[in-house]
Amino acid sequence: ILGACSSVTPDSPFLPTLEEGSSVPTLALETTNEARVRRTPSEQKATLERALDGLLYLSESDRPWTYTLLEGATFADFEALQAGKLLEQRRTFTDFFSQLSQIPTGNPVGTRTAKRYFRLGKLLERRFSSLKVYWVTDPANPVEVQLYIVGINRFGAALLETVSIET
Repeated sequence: ILGACSSVTPDSPFLPTLEEGSSVPTLALETTNEARVRRTPSEQKATLERALDGLLYLSESDRPWTYTLLEGATFADFEALQAGKLLEQRRTFTDFFSQLSQIPTGNPVGTRTAKRYFRLGKLLERRFSSLKVYWVTDPANPVEVQLYIVGINRFGAALLETVSIET
């Protein structure tokens, strides 16, 4: 584990930290200052964008994630924006992140990605009171499915979005 921590660059959002009661360092998503309660939407945006930086969703095409905040919005508001499209919740948030954070055998890159997804899932659980995963398909282009993780907190609906190619 210490070897993994030594490869973290100084400007990386994954800083080695000691959890209370542990002597083994882990990689945290936040600096000490950011561990305080989120005071503004811009602080939330910065934290989530750092967690998403370089993280790809693997389907038939590997795509990055983007962050958007719909201030004051709810799940119903998000769903209303998808009018005319097929909106599905194929899995729960927990099931979705369980699948993404499965560590593959003998694949160091896959292992790092799985660990990042695990940390992202835990970060989202701490920051949002309710979380859902949506697959949104436009009937005009059923192969390119918009994938959204939607979290609700006092700022509104935070959207983490990527594309899943499904043939």
